[in-house]
Amino acid sequence: MKQFPSIPRPVDAPDKLFEEGHLWLLEKVDGANFRFQLQSSGLVRFGDRSRIYEDPDDVPEPYQHAVRHVQQHLDREALRNAVGEVEEIVFFGEAMHHHAVDYDWDRTPSFLGFDVWSAEKGAFYPPETVQQVFERLGLEPVNAVQRELPECEG
Repeated sequence: MKQFPSIPRPVDAPDKLFEEGHLWLLEKVDGANFRFQLQSSGLVRFGDRSRIYEDPDDVPEPYQHAVRHVQQHLDREALRNAVGEVEEIVFFGEAMHHHAVDYDWDRTPSFLGFDVWSAEKGAFYPPETVQQVFERLGLEPVNAVQRELPECEG
């Protein structure tokens, strides 16, 4: 399963990123890194920032609410219909549990997605595709604060 990438810094971004208008600013939610991958068997494999858990029961207790959320809401059939091989896709997000920010926990989903990796493409999907993927699969993406910032005219 694809490892969690570092959060890129704008100063390290290639110039063409800003020229092509694909810069999205996402809310940095106060959760814990969490990833998952649908297996060919239909089971979901989970991971945190550094570990992979082959059995969902082995995922540490602070993440179990996110495991249940993904298992209950992930539309496996929609994913199977959208890609050739489900194991080539890895979903990244945050398991939402209390750290420093006190969210409205009755309204905050247990998992918020922010990235999707395709092994076939060897790349992450663009932000607008990521948002659509999570929504089509029954999961919520992280809130986009600003999308494709237009050039300022002066």
